[in-house]
Amino acid sequence: MLTSTEEWAYAISENSQGVKRASATEPPLASMTSSGSGSDDVRRIREGHLLRWTKQMALRGRSREFDENGVCGTQKLVVTSDLTLLMGNLQRVFPGAHVRSEDGPVKHERHKKLTRLHRLLRYLSTPGLPSRVDTEQISGHFGRRWRGFSADLTRHKNFTTLVANAGWRYVGKQGAGGAYFERLDGSLGDRGALGDEGELRAEPS
Repeated sequence: MLTSTEEWAYAISENSQGVKRASATEPPLASMTSSGSGSDDVRRIREGHLLRWTKQMALRGRSREFDENGVCGTQKLVVTSDLTLLMGNLQRVFPGAHVRSEDGPVKHERHKKLTRLHRLLRYLSTPGLPSRVDTEQISGHFGRRWRGFSADLTRHKNFTTLVANAGWRYVGKQGAGGAYFERLDGSLGDRGALGDEGELRAEPS
C-alpha cells in the first residue's frame, strides 16, 4: 500500500508527464525509477502547484475587494508551509508583502527536519531584531560557529533572493567585525509594526 506522500509523488509525476504531453517512455517519467527520483521538471511543476494553491487560498480574504483606483484590500495572511519555497517566490506570488515569522515551539521531530537555511530565514523574519545582525548572533542561535556551516548557506543558488525577501542583505566580510546581515530599507522591521497592512505571517507547522 502506498503512503500519502508516495501517492502525491506519483500524482505529480503523472501530471508533469501530461503537462509536457510526453509519452510514458519519455522523460521525466522514463528517467525516474521510483517516486523519490529527482527531476527538475517534476520539481518545478510541484512547486508551481503549491504556490498557486497558496495564492488561491489567500484570495479568499480581502484580495478580491478593490477600491476606485483598482487597489485591492489589505489583509494579514497566516501561512504554514515550506518557508524556503515561499521566501524564494515571495515577490512573484505576493508583491509588496513582508514576512514575519512566529518562531514558536516546534516539535523535536519536525525541528530535526528543518534545514539550516529554513532556520536562518525563520530567525531573520522574527520581530524585534536589530537593524544589523552579526554572525556571532547567528552562531548563538544555531549553537555552532558561523564559519562551520556558512558556506552551505551562502552558496545556495537562491541565497541572496531568499535573504532579501526576508528583508536583509548579507555582507560577507573578513577581518575585524566579520560578516553580518543588514536590514533593507522598507522591510517590516525597518518600518515597525504593520498591523493588518501588507503583512504575511509565517508560522511553524
